[in-house]
Amino acid sequence: MKILVIGCGIVGAMTAYELSKAGLQVTVCEAQPTYAQGASGSALGVLMAVCSSKGEGAIAELRLASLKLFDSLLSELQKELPSELDPNTPLHRQGILCLYESNTAQAKLTKLISLRQAQGYILEWKESVAGWQCAGAMYSPSDGWVHPQRLISALVSASKRYGVKFYFNTPIAKLKAVIEEFDHVVITAGLRANQLIESSMLQPVRGLAITAELAKLHLSTVVHAVNSTGEDINIVPLGNGNYWLGATVHFAPDDCQPQRDIDWLLTTAQRFQPLFQSARVLNSWMGDRPRPKYQKAPVLGFLSQDRKILIATGHYRNGILMAPISARIIRDLIVDGYSDLPWQSFAPKPADSENQKLTL
Repeated sequence: MKILVIGCGIVGAMTAYELSKAGLQVTVCEAQPTYAQGASGSALGVLMAVCSSKGEGAIAELRLASLKLFDSLLSELQKELPSELDPNTPLHRQGILCLYESNTAQAKLTKLISLRQAQGYILEWKESVAGWQCAGAMYSPSDGWVHPQRLISALVSASKRYGVKFYFNTPIAKLKAVIEEFDHVVITAGLRANQLIESSMLQPVRGLAITAELAKLHLSTVVHAVNSTGEDINIVPLGNGNYWLGATVHFAPDDCQPQRDIDWLLTTAQRFQPLFQSARVLNSWMGDRPRPKYQKAPVLGFLSQDRKILIATGHYRNGILMAPISARIIRDLIVDGYSDLPWQSFAPKPADSENQKLTL
């Protein structure tokens, strides 16, 4: 069975890896010169499943299931790439410390803490955290962080060993140009999916990140800080006094002011950790994250009635976390025609006949 995967971000690379392990003949086409140039390139790789405010429902079930897959995934990759993948990277399991500026946070999180305890997970509430300014904090030892670029690089290398062919600088403008050559086509491209399916299914939301040097801060755990208005940032320790700071910045898509966004990110970090006032910004980057317009994220499942075209995109802020489970669902749908995982809630839903027309 011949499969074409369009897009080589984290979901595309993960899907190619899963399909190739199942013995399928997989080709990946990416429009950019290399992998992870879109949404995956602006992601920090924070794995928030247990401490996510989405406590129940299909999305919570998929997030928790995907989180569990990371340990076995990294174990597989380390066996397949012993000389390429450091055993200590790219997965870090030091947990996530969630800081809250609002005094009402504890009351709002009581149900979540009890729910996770019933599910076998630990969430610890802390009245204060030494050295940080917050009204309270919640520690999740089961969540963590994965280095997106290193993980995608490992997935590409391992997939090549299974025979996957990767073609970069190879944009696919129309599905009808390739549809007859393959048994299935899987669209994992982010915002480019709109062009492929002639739809306005996805809208851009900017992801912003910086690398900052701050030798005085000794942090080993990922920090997720939520201010009093509900806006949040992530702080990821990289070692050697370097940190990633990132957020989803809700400004209009055409309102691109990088310095303003960087200032906002640093100012928010300083509210929780005053040491960031002396941080030195080493570099910054940003990218548009695809968010579904007409349904909840992500978009997963069959796109065409003949089940030849599938889609896995629109993960919004959770592309890295949900890549393993999304790839598993796509593999199930192609190999078995169904999946026991709760993907139906995320199947493509047409907004109307005009903007969801699929021309092949």
